[in-house]
Amino acid sequence: MTDIAARNNTASLSGEERLRARRRVVLASAVILSLIGSVMGFVTGFIGPGSMPAWLAIASSVASVIIVFSGSWIYFGNTDELELQDNLVSAAGGFAAYVLGYPIWTMLAITGVAPRVDHTLLFLGMMMVAGLVYLMRKISHA
Repeated sequence: MTDIAARNNTASLSGEERLRARRRVVLASAVILSLIGSVMGFVTGFIGPGSMPAWLAIASSVASVIIVFSGSWIYFGNTDELELQDNLVSAAGGFAAYVLGYPIWTMLAITGVAPRVDHTLLFLGMMMVAGLVYLMRKISHA
């Protein structure tokens, strides 16, 4: 019996039923995390820049770390090896984009060829690369 089957009490189910059960847990985790993120984003946007109390910023930061780690724990505990490999490769692609993008952009900014490094754009670019790599892997498996 695998750890997932023991943890989710799905040992008596067929392989297809176990897969459906795991997918439900993953989908529920994604929905819950998305809702929490939406609420936090709405509250942050509603308060506006510069007017958020320090205690709320600290509490939101701590809550974000706890929520992301626990959500990731649930997600990765209910995915198969192929999905884990796809996530690993996409994370490596996003990391490579950041590791290459930051020093190149910094060099260009120092020489005056490009504006100063915008970390928001760098983060969004990293996430886009990771998402595209993940999508390409999913398409190649189909």
